[in-house]
Amino acid sequence: MLCTAVSNVLGIDDPVLTLSVVVSVFFLSVYVLAFFVWKRRKAEIPEERLPGVSIVVPAYNEEENIADTIESLLGLDYPKDRLEIIVVDDGSTDRTYDVAKKYEGDRVKVIRKENGGKSSALNAGIRAAKYDVIACMDADSVATGKALKTLVSYIVEENADAVTPVMHVWKPRNLIEKFQWAEYILSNVMRRALDTLQAQYVTPGPFSLFKKECFEKYGYFDEDNITEDMEMAMRIQAKGGKIVHASDAIVYTKVPRDIVSLIKQRVRWNLGFLENAWKYRREIWKNGGDMGIFVFPAIFVGLFITFLLAYKMAKDFMYHLEVITTTVSMGGIWSLIKPASWDLSKVLTSTLFGLASFPPAYYTTVLLAAITVAMIVYYAKKTGEPRVYWSGIYVLVSFYFFFMLVVWTIILLVKIFGREVRFGGTVWRNSVLNQLAGKYTAVQR
Repeated sequence: MLCTAVSNVLGIDDPVLTLSVVVSVFFLSVYVLAFFVWKRRKAEIPEERLPGVSIVVPAYNEEENIADTIESLLGLDYPKDRLEIIVVDDGSTDRTYDVAKKYEGDRVKVIRKENGGKSSALNAGIRAAKYDVIACMDADSVATGKALKTLVSYIVEENADAVTPVMHVWKPRNLIEKFQWAEYILSNVMRRALDTLQAQYVTPGPFSLFKKECFEKYGYFDEDNITEDMEMAMRIQAKGGKIVHASDAIVYTKVPRDIVSLIKQRVRWNLGFLENAWKYRREIWKNGGDMGIFVFPAIFVGLFITFLLAYKMAKDFMYHLEVITTTVSMGGIWSLIKPASWDLSKVLTSTLFGLASFPPAYYTTVLLAAITVAMIVYYAKKTGEPRVYWSGIYVLVSFYFFFMLVVWTIILLVKIFGREVRFGGTVWRNSVLNQLAGKYTAVQR
């Protein structure tokens, strides 16, 4: 009924476009509403009440980054007598250990272990920690001066099990990095909305905080998981724990510089999301706030519509290709290029977006894109970004659909047919084909 009404109002005869418009407007409206309903917490507490914090930095072949990370942690605005930094070298084959060892002293401890994966390194650091608050920090990330004090305030005042920061891209230079800059800003907007919905589903590697008792209550990081930060967040939510977002704690992280590395990273992230969502589907539905009744359905419905639109685009493209081929084969070159017989811009637009024949839907899409751009620019300024990378925003708005279509196509192929996929030091073999063949091993390093 709703889709029919929308079709009549917008003048859209295509059910796929109608469905995409309805779903996009609905979920974006909820996110925007949740974003503005979110109330900034005044979580500052007196310095004398600040607890001791152990910062665990897992590092594998981070020779180029580890010094910057340690320097940023040593420069944090936090009582020096209540802060320890634990660098866990996970069997690096470069000079990571040697570089980190130069900083070892009263506040910096360096541990060396055999390669066992990031989760294994995190768990080793957590077990060696002496304080009751644990910060997990990726070795390619940099924290701003007041970030730790702000995050700790939420742990104390909100009685949260975990706290997540605002993440920005560290000094984006090329177009791929600027695209990710825009994507990260948009993710921060979504994270703020998810906080309102009590539906955080990831505790990002760049500087998330946990109560140490959280690991004793819910368990340590899963060493057999390709996205340990996502698995931990879903586990906390599934068990009825509390995760909050600190919109005034900013951390910078380095990102992939080329498209191949970026796609591989996103395949790992989204494949991990798919498997962890399935793993905790029942518990999250009962205990995970609005995650089970809103966030997960939104993601999976969006994924379904993505492939539905891709099918329509391919179908439209084949139709226009057939028209062109037929025209050329008939020798009608002039009729092909003559505006009266073929509007090139219209064909290209409908092929790419499937919207040229439906002006109201086109305007709706433009409006949604404009809202997205406005939110990115607004939140970038609000969280102190020194400049706006318009080229990254343009690429995000124009090509994100195609980028995620490629990523999810690879994920589905890997999930069904993948024999063995290597993510860093972790080998993934959890495909449908392997399970049917009786060779299933969750993860092997």
